[in-house]
Amino acid sequence: VMTASPTPKLCDDRQIPTYKKLADMMHEYDCKVALQLFHPEYDVPAVGRLIMGSRKLMMDAQAAKAQGDMAKFGQLMAESKKIADEAYAKLHHDMKHFVSECSVEQLNQIKHAIAEAARRAMEAGIDAIEVHGDRLLGSLCSVILNHRTDEYGGCLENRCRYALEVVKAIKEAAPT
Repeated sequence: VMTASPTPKLCDDRQIPTYKKLADMMHEYDCKVALQLFHPEYDVPAVGRLIMGSRKLMMDAQAAKAQGDMAKFGQLMAESKKIADEAYAKLHHDMKHFVSECSVEQLNQIKHAIAEAARRAMEAGIDAIEVHGDRLLGSLCSVILNHRTDEYGGCLENRCRYALEVVKAIKEAAPT
């Protein structure tokens, strides 16, 4: 997952040993370790690609400046700003509308990613998983934020359906 977020992630099996090292160290001191899983209510890959693209252009601009090419520096900085502005406009839009606009396919991908993170956490020896209820899952449950007309919108049962599906997927992926 391409993202510009500094939040630690457990989205790849290669990260399991690092989390296992943390869990083992904490267990030596008779401590328990819990991870909070969440997906923000916006299109993370798309916003991440835009932000990373903007950052790359900014670095290229600095290289052009170091070589004394101020015309190229100005051009690249303008392109970087344009892309960054697009990223933050998308982020602002998605924060308000992603819950209602994301497809069932996207929701299924997110559910699978959360379940896989739980599996990785279990393999790393993490003691507990908490699902952040004030992001995507909480927004889907909200009568104020959720304007969907499919099986995830409308009545309370439908609005809570996704959260229950995520819990079920976690239990299947990480049963212990």
